[in-house]
Amino acid sequence: MGAGGQTVTFSSGPDRVQGDLARPAGGGPFPALVVVHEIHGLTEHIRDVAQRFAAEGYVGLAVDLYSREGPPQPQALRDAAARNALVASLPDRRLVGDVQAAAAFLRSLPEVRRDRVGVVGFCMGGTVTLLSACHTPDLATAVVFYGGRLIYKEITEKKPASPVDLVGHIRCPILCVYGGADASVPLPDIERLRDTLEKHRKTFEFKIYPGAPHAFFNDTREFYRPDEAKDAWQRTLQFLEKHLRH
Repeated sequence: MGAGGQTVTFSSGPDRVQGDLARPAGGGPFPALVVVHEIHGLTEHIRDVAQRFAAEGYVGLAVDLYSREGPPQPQALRDAAARNALVASLPDRRLVGDVQAAAAFLRSLPEVRRDRVGVVGFCMGGTVTLLSACHTPDLATAVVFYGGRLIYKEITEKKPASPVDLVGHIRCPILCVYGGADASVPLPDIERLRDTLEKHRKTFEFKIYPGAPHAFFNDTREFYRPDEAKDAWQRTLQFLEKHLRH
């Protein structure tokens, strides 16, 4: 099993951002992953996911995107309108910048292979992962677990372009995992993402689990689906073995 769980801080622009670092056993050098949390923040579940990656031989850095303002209050997550307002308040540029800073921090570690740093994200973190792949040409790979909005209802200064309209800029292999019964991401939008990746001839894998809800991978929530989660984890490991480890 991976040893780790170390709290680290690193610079992201003028700010300091925190994260939870999980290291594999042994001396490396290892491939590495930035792990991007759900809308709930850097929870024990996401820390555990970083540890699972460490157990598989990847340095995992679970980045805290709420390092500046602290995690959202429960009332900010109680209904869809409040959750949407929270996400809308977070500038995409800042979120992607934090992921890029986390990747740079990983590359600074002696046990990390500098050319083998990827990103994996869940829920809101899935959207951030997709955006990071669009804006970060030196990522080695990306894995999106049921990212949030693919098509923004409103284009703003903080949300200047819908993620699906940016995928032509992706340079790394990408795996996208979605639930077919995801109430947060309409199935036509998911299919549009798949079709757009195909149109731009990207290197990608895509899996939609029929009947699976949003957050089906999170084993701490009522939406957890163990069979789909197990399959998605194996797909992720196979994808990373092919595109990140080698």
